Amino acid sequence: MTTTDLKPIPYYLPAWQAGHIAWLASQGHEVRYAVPEGTEPKRADLRNAKLSKTCLAGADLRYIDMSGADLLWANMPDADLTGAILTGADLRNVDFIRARLTGANLRGANLACIEAMNADLRGADLTGCIMRDADLRSADLRNADMRYIDTGTVKLRGAKLPEA
Repeated sequence: MTTTDLKPIPYYLPAWQAGHIAWLASQGHEVRYAVPEGTEPKRADLRNAKLSKTCLAGADLRYIDMSGADLLWANMPDADLTGAILTGADLRNVDFIRARLTGANLRGANLACIEAMNADLRGADLTGCIMRDADLRSADLRNADMRYIDTGTVKLRGAKLPEA
């Protein structure tokens, strides 16, 4: 078994979530991880991580960098992704019910078939996102940048939309 050294795991995740994320990102190899003294949450880096079908329900993922990550079918209800960087991430079929994505950068992400009912997307950058068959009922999208999005059929009943 080989050892993989990863970037620091965010200290604000419960130990079982941090261990789960580290193991998934290592692709099954033995993982050693530590949080160096003085590490801040906003420095957490999971770029291009393979996290499909991961349960991150209620996780504190503020300011984390998951650009290019594979989160297909991830379970993230009630997660706090305030200011997170998810550019180009594969977020198809993710459960974002009641998730906080305030100010998150989702530019170019694939959000097809997401469930984001009652999610907070205020000020999020959704430029160029694929949002076909997304369920955004009662979501708060005020001040979100929704230019050049591919919507197809999106459920928006009760959503608070950005002003034109």
